Amino acid sequence: MTRASHDRLPGLLGLMLLARLASACVDTPLSLGHHTVASTPEQDAFVPDMQDASMMEPPAGTGGQGGQGGQGGQGGGGGTMQMLDAAMPPEDPCSGATLAVALECQVEGGFIGPPGSGGRPPPPMMTSTTFTITPRPGQGGMADVTAPLAFDAWSSSFSGRIEGQLDCVRGFFDAVILDGEFTMPGGLTGPFFGQLSGSLDPFNDQLSGMWWHGPDMQSGPRCNGTWAAN
Repeated sequence: MTRASHDRLPGLLGLMLLARLASACVDTPLSLGHHTVASTPEQDAFVPDMQDASMMEPPAGTGGQGGQGGQGGQGGGGGTMQMLDAAMPPEDPCSGATLAVALECQVEGGFIGPPGSGGRPPPPMMTSTTFTITPRPGQGGMADVTAPLAFDAWSSSFSGRIEGQLDCVRGFFDAVILDGEFTMPGGLTGPFFGQLSGSLDPFNDQLSGMWWHGPDMQSGPRCNGTWAAN
């Protein structure tokens, strides 16, 4: 090989290399868009591990996040029971009951006071007793009412009993004083009479009304007043 040929050899090799590179660029189209990088086996194995880890339950001793509790209704808990208890109607007394009764009255009708009173009317008298209410068999809403009666007034002692009936359907009460007897100073005795009437409050089942008692059933001085049972 001549020296001239030797000198041209690097130039020829360079041209051949450029031609090969150009040919490769023409055969392979260029992409100016985003390239999707193929995942390696290590990446493919790592992604499922991450998903599985996110679905794992928390380790022992670590409680999960609790759900939000539901909002309680108005008047819940014990307040509901106290409101239900307050709204429930009282028990019908005609089903059987024992009631404390307070009675008071003022003498009217020309009564002359005891000796030493100057003829002035005596002060009001007050007493108490207990109603025993017993249902009548086979008569719903009806009951018998009994009560002892004993008190001291105007220097005399009075005793007897109250017998009556209660109609819880219509809300009526009526009774009479039976076996009434009074004893005055010196051992003098005589009968006394009396009546009670009243009504049953439909809202609270309380009994109240008017009453009177006196030495005569038809006329004469009487002690008139009110009574209430609860």
